[in-house]
Amino acid sequence: MTGQVCRLSTMQRLPVIDNSEYFNHAHTMSNDSEFKTNDITVYYHPSLDGGGTDFGRRYVPVLKNIYKNKKFNSCFEWCSGPGFIGFDILSSGVCDQLYLADIYGPAMDAVSQTIDGLPAHYQNKVHRAKIKGIKDLPKDWKFDLVVSNPPHWNPPAIKTMITELRWCPDRIGDDLGWQIHKEFFDNIGPHLNDDAVILLQEQSYASGPEMFKSMIEDAGLTITECYWEPTNDAFYYLEVKKK
Repeated sequence: MTGQVCRLSTMQRLPVIDNSEYFNHAHTMSNDSEFKTNDITVYYHPSLDGGGTDFGRRYVPVLKNIYKNKKFNSCFEWCSGPGFIGFDILSSGVCDQLYLADIYGPAMDAVSQTIDGLPAHYQNKVHRAKIKGIKDLPKDWKFDLVVSNPPHWNPPAIKTMITELRWCPDRIGDDLGWQIHKEFFDNIGPHLNDDAVILLQEQSYASGPEMFKSMIEDAGLTITECYWEPTNDAFYYLEVKKK
């Protein structure tokens, strides 16, 4: 069922695998699907798509609207998968340098394939890292913009729902106890330039800003705004900056 959308009752829920276990998954996938964004072709396997080819495409118009067509020097896509969002941002001229990181080896293999096929003018503008968490990012990676479509669902919090519509793979959809988010907020600070902005795309049926407020503030960051997605109220964008 990997990569498919399914409806599960709470009694039928699949067991959640701890996210860290995916770091050692080293199987090979045939990345023969293509996602076109301007002059970049992103190569991927369908099981790697957690919404980046769909609602993830809303990032560019949202960024242009909120930040008045600003071009960021460095953009980091956290939980990047094949980099649908990041490559869309780069090819749309919203950033100059793109950084991508994910825990899943096959996703990073797809990124490498895309990098190998990039037009010449993107040479040395895309950087990748396979990481267990933000704490493993290269120390010299510094960002002006951080974006992500991270795992949206905390399984214990949604057990009260009679039914749920979600991506089956827990690697894509689940953040058990919000530990992935917490690790991100705890460790992203040193990688943020002074005026950097974090803008996370979150699922409104799964969370709200208050769920993340304490972990954000404990990490020396602050929520500066929350924007509703104008085309789909199932999503919102959480804006976070340094205090």
